Amino acid sequence: MVRLLLAAIAVLTLACCGRESYDEKTAREMSEYSQTQCPRRIDPYTILDSIVYRSDCRELCHFYTVQDTLDNEEVYSDELCNEFRDKLLTNIRNSVGMKTYKSHGVNFAYQYRSGRTGKVYLDIKFSSSDYKE
Repeated sequence: MVRLLLAAIAVLTLACCGRESYDEKTAREMSEYSQTQCPRRIDPYTILDSIVYRSDCRELCHFYTVQDTLDNEEVYSDELCNEFRDKLLTNIRNSVGMKTYKSHGVNFAYQYRSGRTGKVYLDIKFSSSDYKE
């Protein structure tokens, strides 16, 4: 009986040690996605360079490069940036694909850089308090 109990404890210990935490799993999945799917053209002007999960702050970071018409600082007026921010937030709130991230209180970050100069045009972040209604 004691041997059976010890064997059961050993099996449970090994099973628990092999499991990834939510943060470890998400970081691994985003790394794999970026390695296999990026860079990925989103539209004629935008390329998704990578998605990185920062487990220390539970932040899912999307990095984009803009080209051609969008690669111009003058395009990024306050009005356009606010409108774009609102659309991103609406997409997060309505996204079924982000449900798991939202249920874990993940923050979302979006960075758009110039393809010519590397300058950051947009750096938008949302916390769980932003997307919870």
